[in-house]
Amino acid sequence: MENQGLERSNESLEDVQNGEKLELNDMSADETKISIENENAIDIEKNEEELVVKDQVSKYELIVGGAQKGMHDFFYGNPKRTRIMKWLFVAVLIVGWLIYLGFATAYSVQMALPLIIITGLVILCVIYYFVKKYHGERIWKCCLTSFGTACSKASRVLKWVFLLLVLVGIGLMLYFLVGKERPKNLISAVGACSIVLVCFVTSANPAKVKWRPVLWGLGIQLVFGLVVLRWSYGFIALNWIATQLRTFLAYANFGSSFVFGALYCNFPIVFQALPQAVFFSSIIGILFHFGVIQQIILKLGWLMEVTLGTTAIESVSATANILVSSVEGAVIIRDWLPSLTYSELHAVMCGGFATVAGDTMAVFIAMGIKCLISTLDGRIKGNVDFYLIKGTS
Repeated sequence: MENQGLERSNESLEDVQNGEKLELNDMSADETKISIENENAIDIEKNEEELVVKDQVSKYELIVGGAQKGMHDFFYGNPKRTRIMKWLFVAVLIVGWLIYLGFATAYSVQMALPLIIITGLVILCVIYYFVKKYHGERIWKCCLTSFGTACSKASRVLKWVFLLLVLVGIGLMLYFLVGKERPKNLISAVGACSIVLVCFVTSANPAKVKWRPVLWGLGIQLVFGLVVLRWSYGFIALNWIATQLRTFLAYANFGSSFVFGALYCNFPIVFQALPQAVFFSSIIGILFHFGVIQQIILKLGWLMEVTLGTTAIESVSATANILVSSVEGAVIIRDWLPSLTYSELHAVMCGGFATVAGDTMAVFIAMGIKCLISTLDGRIKGNVDFYLIKGTS
């Protein structure tokens, strides 16, 4: 009897479990049906929205979109075809530029001189790029490595010999070019030396002062001054560059005349100087987008690093301040700012405050500010922006 009761209780438990399983299966089936119905409803709504959008799209958009897609597939669908089209486009640009340069030169060589110089510089840059890309490593191994090794072995002797020659040369130039004619002009040299001496004495650690950047910086400034003020061809070159820059910035006046009218000249700062600053800044931005400014900054930074002995970050920041503002120059090196030392940060800040941004310089030029340098006898000769110092003799 007890066994029969246990069997009946087990059967009843199995019936209850089976019933629960059936109910769960029914519930899951219902939920599956509901989810499928919801997904179908969502798909139907999406299809209806796509149909509405397609109905709203005009034939013009369909034609333009199809043409764009076809051109994209044609130019970028095949890598070989893409390479051919790219070189074909470059060839067309080069031929067009050479034709334009030929007509400009035939019309006036003097007026086409900036184009000729720009073309020559571009050709030199292209030659340098291809030589460095395909033969740079070979040239470095066979020529420059041995030269660098020889220089490194005799670096200490060469350094002191070169420094002695530079100091003797600067002393002779100051004596013959300034001291014999107007000794009072040497007072400024005493002032420059006094500033360096005061900075050295008040330094936090005078023993760690590197004199190479100081001497090289003063020497380069002196050489540039002599080239511009004492060499007629150097003066002519600098004056020509200033004239071309002023002519380039004057192109913005056509836009000012078109926007503000012919009376824009009555408001030289608002309607003449500021538009030229915007124009110059826009050109710098375009060149920065194509990587031209970056290459100029890197090359000048390398030159300063080799000559002055400064670090790469300091050199890049200093050269960037020549073309852009101090803020943009700091943005260029923003990834390295947290790792700079206090000395490097000081150099970056001094370089930013000691230079004028390119657009600010454009404002000065637009306002007619000129660099007037009188002759040694006190008279200003000529009607140019930069006046050459000549001796009374």
